[in-house]
Amino acid sequence: MSLTSLPLEVLEAIMMYVDATDLVNVWKSVGFDSSETFWRKMCEREGYKKDLEEDESWRDVFVIRTNWLSYKNCVKREYEFITKTKMQVFAHMMCAKPLRGTLCGENLILDDGCEVSVWNIDDGPKLIQTLPGTVLKTSNSNLLLKTGSDTVIYSLENREFYEIVKTFPDCKKFYCEKRVYCLSDEFFAVITTKGEIYHLLKIINLRNQEEFSENLCFPHIDIYDFSFYGEILNIVLLLPTHNLVLKSFNLHLKHWLFDLLLFDSVFLEDVSKIMTDNIIVAWYNIGHSGCIRFWDRSTQNEIRTTFSNREVPHFFWVVATEKYVILSVKEKNFYIWHSIDPNNFKVMERGTQFYNGQSIVSSSLLVLSYSFGFKVVDFKQVVYLYEVRFETPGIELDKLFLPQPFFVSKKFYIGLLDTTIVNVDKACKNKENKYIMSIYDFRAEIYKET
Repeated sequence: MSLTSLPLEVLEAIMMYVDATDLVNVWKSVGFDSSETFWRKMCEREGYKKDLEEDESWRDVFVIRTNWLSYKNCVKREYEFITKTKMQVFAHMMCAKPLRGTLCGENLILDDGCEVSVWNIDDGPKLIQTLPGTVLKTSNSNLLLKTGSDTVIYSLENREFYEIVKTFPDCKKFYCEKRVYCLSDEFFAVITTKGEIYHLLKIINLRNQEEFSENLCFPHIDIYDFSFYGEILNIVLLLPTHNLVLKSFNLHLKHWLFDLLLFDSVFLEDVSKIMTDNIIVAWYNIGHSGCIRFWDRSTQNEIRTTFSNREVPHFFWVVATEKYVILSVKEKNFYIWHSIDPNNFKVMERGTQFYNGQSIVSSSLLVLSYSFGFKVVDFKQVVYLYEVRFETPGIELDKLFLPQPFFVSKKFYIGLLDTTIVNVDKACKNKENKYIMSIYDFRAEIYKET
C-alpha cells in the first residue's frame, strides 16, 4: 500500500513524527499537502507563533521559521543600491549620516532625515513611495512620521502607506513642552507635559479610531520607557526618590493593572526593560557595571536574586523571547538565561570584531550581525548553526571597521555594504551613497531531491 492511498487523517498522524527540516519535502514527495490544522499543530510542537498583525497561514509560519535552521533554505539576491547622501569630509575621513530603516512586511522603510522612502524587495529593490518627514515610531504595519509641525500615522495597505491619523500639531496654546510616543498595529499613545508635569495620556485605537484619555500627575520625573506589549501599555518612570517604577495599563479594559518597583535609590545612566508573555526583565548600567532583575509577569514575583553591580559588567545588549533572556556584556561572551532554571546561565562566545547588532527571529533562533555577514544561533541548544559571509569582489570584508546597515525580520535578512567607504572622494563628488544590497529570503520552499 502506498502513502498516497492512505486517508489524510492517517497521513497527518504519521507526519507528526517527521523532523521539522524534512516535513515540507516529505509532503511534496507524497504529492499533496495537509490542512491548516495540521500545520498549526506542527507550529505548536516547534514553538512557532503567528504574528497576529501579519496575514500569513500556519503553513507559511512553519516554512519560514524552519528555513532559518539552515542557510541552504534561503534564496540570496544581490543588487546595486544607490541613495542620496549628506556627507562631510574632515581630515580625509567621511562622516555620513547613518542610514536608518526597518522592514515592514515585504517593504524596506528608509529614513534619510528629510524624507522616508518605501522600497519593495520582492523583485527589487523597487522604490514605490516617498513620504515627507522623519520616522518617530514603527510597527509591523504602521508608521508614525514627524512632518513639519504635525505628527502623522500611516498604515500599510497593498504594499503602500496611507495616512489614517494626523494629530498633535505643535502649538504653544497646548502648553506642550514635551511629548513621548508609542505605536503598535492596533494602538497609538502619547503622553504630553504641562510645565514640568506629565499631565495627559491620550490613546487612539487605530482599528476603529476610538480615542480616550487618562489624566496623569507625574511631576518632576523622567520617562525611561514607553511601549506596548499586546494589549498592555507600559510606562517606566524614574521618580524624584530615584526609584524606578513600571506602570502597566490595560488598553481594552481601560484601567491600570499594577505598579512594579524595578530598582530603588539608584542614579541611572542607561536603563531599559523587556516584557514577554511570561517574564519581565529590567536592567540598568552605571559606570562600568550593570544590574539585572527578572520577574514572573503574571504574579510580579521576582524569579531570582538580583545580580549586584559587582557580579555583572556593563551591559551591551539584552533581548528576550518567551522564557528566555539573552544578555551580552562588553566583552566577547553572551549569556543565555531560562526562567525554568533561573540560577544558571549558559555562556557562548560572541566575538567583538566588526559587531553590528542582534535580532531574535523565532522562538529559538538569534541572529548576530557583523560587517562581514551574520551568524545564526540556536539559543535553546546553545549552539551556532551557521555563518554567512557577504561575497563582494574587490572589497576585503575582514578589513572593514565601520558598521554596515542591516535589517532583519522573520522573513528576510538584508545587508547593505557601503562601497563609498572605498572611494570617499568619488562619493562626495556624486553626492550619493552606493551600496551592495544582499537580500536573504527565507520565505521560499526549496525542494530537495531525496
